[in-house]
Amino acid sequence: MRSQLLIDNWTLQSCSELLSSGLQGDTSADLLVGATSLSSLYEDISADVVRIEALFQSLNDVVFSDELLLDVQFSHTWSQFGALQPLLENRIIITKPLLEVKSRWVPLREAIAAELCTTQVLLERHAENIASWKSTRTSVDGFFSQLVWGGAGMLARADFLKLPYSAHPSRATLFRRAGLFPISSGAHEQLEKFVNSERVKIFKNQKSGINGAVILPPAVVQILSEAVSVSDLFKVAIDLRNEYADIRRWIAQFQHALDCENAKELLSREKLLRSVTRDLDTLSSPSVFGDVSMQFGAFFPKLSVKLGSPISAIAKHFGIRAQIKRLICAQAGRKAFRRMLHLFGEEKSKLGRSVEREFFRRSAVVADKT
Repeated sequence: MRSQLLIDNWTLQSCSELLSSGLQGDTSADLLVGATSLSSLYEDISADVVRIEALFQSLNDVVFSDELLLDVQFSHTWSQFGALQPLLENRIIITKPLLEVKSRWVPLREAIAAELCTTQVLLERHAENIASWKSTRTSVDGFFSQLVWGGAGMLARADFLKLPYSAHPSRATLFRRAGLFPISSGAHEQLEKFVNSERVKIFKNQKSGINGAVILPPAVVQILSEAVSVSDLFKVAIDLRNEYADIRRWIAQFQHALDCENAKELLSREKLLRSVTRDLDTLSSPSVFGDVSMQFGAFFPKLSVKLGSPISAIAKHFGIRAQIKRLICAQAGRKAFRRMLHLFGEEKSKLGRSVEREFFRRSAVVADKT
C-alpha cells in the first residue's frame, strides 16, 4: 500500500522557474470569482510568492507521498530542469498518459469548469476561450483557461484516478474562493491541516511575535535549514523521506480507510489524532505525576520527563504519535524562510524583504479563509 497524490505539471514548472532564475520581481494574478466586468477579472499578486508557495508545497509532497502522479502531456515544462531530475530518477514522480483516456474524464471537466464560472462575466470569458480553441487552437485569455479549464481538468482527472489532488497554489486559491473542492479531502491533506492547526495554537500561546496563522510546513523548515544551495532542496527532501517513512505508511493506510469508507479504521485514526492533542495540552500545563518539559532545538523540540512521571508519558515519545507531535512542535519557519532568501542571495535586498512581507501577508489571508 503506497500513498499517492495527483499533482500539477504547473506546480513543478513554477518550482523550476524559481530554482533556475531566483526572485524576478514580476507579477501574477488571482481570478476574482465575483467579477462583474472584464476590468475587474483579476487582482495582481507577486509571482515570486506564488512560485515559493509551489516550491514549499512540492517539497512537502515529496516527503509525505510515496508517489506523485501527473499527466505526461505537459511534463516537458519542467522535466529537463536538473534540480528536479532526482524526482524522476527515484521514481517519486510517475507520469501517466491521461490524454489517451480523455473520454473518461473530459465530460466531468466541462461540468466542473461551468461551476467555477460563478458570474456571467466568467461564463462568457470561458465560452470565448472554448470557441477560440475550437477554431484556432488558441485561447482569448490563456491564463483564465489555465486556471479554470485546466483546474477543472485536473479535478476531473483526480476523480477518474480516485486520487487526492494537490493543486497549484493559483488553482487552489480559485477552488477555495469558488467554494469548489474535491468530494472529500485526502489523508495527506487531513493530516497536514491537523498539524497546522495544532502548530497555530502553540505559536499563538507562546506570544512569540509570530502570527499563529503564518507557519511553514515542518518538513519544509527542516529542508530549508539543511540545504546548502537551492539546487540541494529536492535532494534534501528525498533524503528526508527515510525519516518519515512511517508517516507515509500511516497516510497510505488512512487513505485506504477513506476510500473504503471503513468507519472503524477512520475512528481509530481520529482517536489517535485526539490523543496527540491531549498530549500537547499536557505539555503546556503541569502534571500531577511530574512535569514534561519542552525545549526547542535546531528543528524539533527535545522532550524530557522528570522523575516521577508515569511510564505512559515516556511511551508517548515513540511511534507514529510521537512523530506527529514532532512535526507539530517544529519551528514556525520565519528563520527558515529567511534562510531560503539567503540561498537566493536576496536576504537583505529590497526585493527579498518585499517578497517576505507579501508571502506572510498572503499566507495569513489563506489561513484565515481555510
